[in-house]
Amino acid sequence: MLRRAAWLAGPLRHSLRSVSLPADKKKNNSECIDQQPARRSTLFPTLQEKGMTVGEVNNGVSSMQRALSFDHSGEDQVKAEYFACRENAAIWDMSSFVKLRISGPDASAELEHLCSLTVDRPVEEGRLVYCCLCNKDGGIEADVTVLRTGEEEYYMVVGAELLRHVLHYLRSHIRPGKKVTVTDISDDVGVLCCAGPTSRAVLGDAVPGADFSNEAFPFATAKRLTINDVPVLALRVCFMGDLGWELHCDMENLPVLYDAVSAAGATYGVRDAGYACLASLRTEKMFLHWGKTMRVGVEVTAQETPLEIGFPVKKAPFIASQALGEKKGKVSKRLITIQPNEPTDLRFKGHEVLLRDGKEVGIVSTTAYSYGLERPVAIGWIDNEGAPAKWSWVLSPDAKHEVRLDDGTLVPCQLSKRAAFDSDGARMRS
Repeated sequence: MLRRAAWLAGPLRHSLRSVSLPADKKKNNSECIDQQPARRSTLFPTLQEKGMTVGEVNNGVSSMQRALSFDHSGEDQVKAEYFACRENAAIWDMSSFVKLRISGPDASAELEHLCSLTVDRPVEEGRLVYCCLCNKDGGIEADVTVLRTGEEEYYMVVGAELLRHVLHYLRSHIRPGKKVTVTDISDDVGVLCCAGPTSRAVLGDAVPGADFSNEAFPFATAKRLTINDVPVLALRVCFMGDLGWELHCDMENLPVLYDAVSAAGATYGVRDAGYACLASLRTEKMFLHWGKTMRVGVEVTAQETPLEIGFPVKKAPFIASQALGEKKGKVSKRLITIQPNEPTDLRFKGHEVLLRDGKEVGIVSTTAYSYGLERPVAIGWIDNEGAPAKWSWVLSPDAKHEVRLDDGTLVPCQLSKRAAFDSDGARMRS
């Protein structure tokens, strides 16, 4: 018999365990292979039987094993899963996301104080708000997705590596005397993602009678559904940068939910997919990773502000308003996408130097090969040495940009302030 998840039944009233943060817990935020697993989703055995390659991610408190890729009859695994998403649809177990319940009489006021966009929205609106948690200097402490689930309760989804950091940030930035409780429910909630141009049809078959059309289920909204007798909170967002839905359910029921979606997808030839292909999918879509230090695979730290990465900021006052107001118009570096002018089999490794008319002006932060664009794509930074980095300067047609590889090879490249793939977001909103 399926357990009815209390966290999905309207306002979240039950109390879950608190989280301890051991000071001596070593953090390794990279995807690691062949380490001893600390945690697994309930779908892990099923996916293991289907031939997944296993990776491990650490959230600062513990590690979790998850699928990197699957053996598709000798095909290039990552490439096959990439095209499954871009041309058809694929299914991911995304349960390693951090999931937080933020509740209390002062929850709305405190989140409004910390978030870069307005999250205090009507519950019935079901609006998902993708925004930044900022510090008083304007720096970005994390990028998060927030949904109001009750008059005094919110559901926050955060990247898999950031549990320890975000818990510490929230607990240290919620103002003294405010009645707010932050609870980690990550292990209680499983997440299945179905993404790709066929995903609407797949979910329509999995939930007879449900309407997944744009008019009934717009982008960046949430709805409560029942799929194969499993209560589900469906979010119309995905990290793949395509049409897709995240399906959040009680962790115990995740295999039952997977069976229903997988069976519906079989008609369309939908594949299982892992995290390895996400490097290409999210990089070409300019979806960002936050980290405590700038390294390969991380584009944003607490030193960067929404102004530099091009994120919108609300007009209403919040923790970073004063700092951002003082920095407006003075930004000297910009986050950009970089790609070679022509198709090529060359690969970037990350941390290559960006040249402008022969002068070093920037760096590649994250890179992956785009199988669809047939070239490497990168997210990086360009710096105007303290002078305002206006877009007219960054994107000047008279400037010649090149990426210098480790062996000295110069690769002519083009820059953009928008994603290399689906730059206007039409596919996500289709």
